[in-house]
Amino acid sequence: MKFLIPLILLLAACSQPEPVARIAETPSGYPEAVFSGISAQKLADKLAMSCVSVGNLVVTQTQTQTQTQVKCDTRMSDAQIRWSKAYVGNQYASDIHQYIQYNLTKIDGQVRVQAREWIQLQMPYGQIKKVTLRSPNLQILFKNSFTKWVASPSSDPAF
Repeated sequence: MKFLIPLILLLAACSQPEPVARIAETPSGYPEAVFSGISAQKLADKLAMSCVSVGNLVVTQTQTQTQTQVKCDTRMSDAQIRWSKAYVGNQYASDIHQYIQYNLTKIDGQVRVQAREWIQLQMPYGQIKKVTLRSPNLQILFKNSFTKWVASPSSDPAF
């Protein structure tokens, strides 16, 4: 019996899937893509539309001379909210959101897009806590979303 518990833990640890390798290491560490043949505003509109089409809320869409940002509030299930409270905050945390922000920068006639995802919640007494989500699985998810949602014959993404 004394050896049964460590054996079960060892078998459980061995059954975990192998981590997914990153597609490419980017300078920022976040998923990035470079698009040519499309303006930053059109690309931002497509990203905002992709957020809306999957049921997310576009929180902000801003544009300056050099940079454009699109920020989406993604839907969270009850289980995700409970895990976020346990992992990031505590049982009294409220106002839990999961955001995806796309930063678009025009460089040499091309548009470079960086994606960032984080969970944010409000602790008692108003303190805001954020946890950035970075994993190889997210890298692949963003690469697929860049390709699926935004790519068209006139805009070829480069990763």
